[in-house]
Amino acid sequence: MNIEERQIELYRTLLLEMQDVERALDELTNVCSKIFIQSNNSFITANEAAKYLGCSAANIYKLTSNCEIPYYKPNGKKLYFKKNELDEWIEKSRVPSIFETQNEDNDERKRIL
Repeated sequence: MNIEERQIELYRTLLLEMQDVERALDELTNVCSKIFIQSNNSFITANEAAKYLGCSAANIYKLTSNCEIPYYKPNGKKLYFKKNELDEWIEKSRVPSIFETQNEDNDERKRIL
């Protein structure tokens, strides 16, 4: 292998390593963003709400247009959300387990008898 081929191979290796670093940095940025959103109890944007809830921004806009999720829209423009209200919204959609349902059925039968 001549010097030119070695240099090309070295550049390829460096490029691959730089791509790995870039992916790791993107992942770290996403993690930091989620941590910031979770620790911050003030208002968050629609994109931050989407990240927090694990859905797309388009889904957030659909939920707001159908008035299915609480939000704020000062001056009729950008949407804002409170994290604790998003948590409450999630908690309202809890589905009971089969065991809870069976216990409720048993309790109902006991009341009837």
